[in-house]
Amino acid sequence: YSFRNAADNEQIATFNENGAVDLYYDNVKSLETTAEGIEIKKTASGQTARLKIESTNGGQAGIELRTSLSGTNRASRIDMYNQDTLQWSIFNDYQQDGTNDFSIRHGAEESIVCYPDSRVELYNDDSKKFETTANGVTVSDNGSNDLDLHTNRFIVNRDEAFYFDQNNTGNSFIFRVSNSSGLDTNSLQLYSQGHAYFISRSTANSSITIRKGVS
Repeated sequence: YSFRNAADNEQIATFNENGAVDLYYDNVKSLETTAEGIEIKKTASGQTARLKIESTNGGQAGIELRTSLSGTNRASRIDMYNQDTLQWSIFNDYQQDGTNDFSIRHGAEESIVCYPDSRVELYNDDSKKFETTANGVTVSDNGSNDLDLHTNRFIVNRDEAFYFDQNNTGNSFIFRVSNSSGLDTNSLQLYSQGHAYFISRSTANSSITIRKGVS
């Protein structure tokens, strides 16, 4: 059985004996029953399929599932609302370019982005702070030179040499006792030429012991 509009040029619903029930919107099939349950789909290119589960007592709060097609790539997302405001979204293939990245976003801001067989990225206020690599991890302020690591110790459990590597030539390692860039806060500076600059500001008598290791 089928229902069509009065002009007989648009399908409304189709009922198949021992089979599916199809519901249409503007002559495009939108819902189909299956042996497992239901499928919400759009058969026309560029259209978005949606499923909304919501409560509207004083403002929308709920979940919306969407999938949309761009070329041959179909992206999917889950949106979560509170008081009519979109809060969090989960995406597969956000750019709809076939990369199939997985991401969690707050509005348009990235929070977590995962790439298939590749890196995982963590963000703070839409600025990348942490990224896994083939060799380990990279921590940075969205690729800039500024980086804050808040810890009172580093523990290296390896029976081999441990390096702080500048990864650049001609620069020094500077150890400061404050976040000021003033020279008197630099307690130790190691120059790329191989010498060191040490400052002691203690008012009491102090001493420095320098030992040469066995080569």
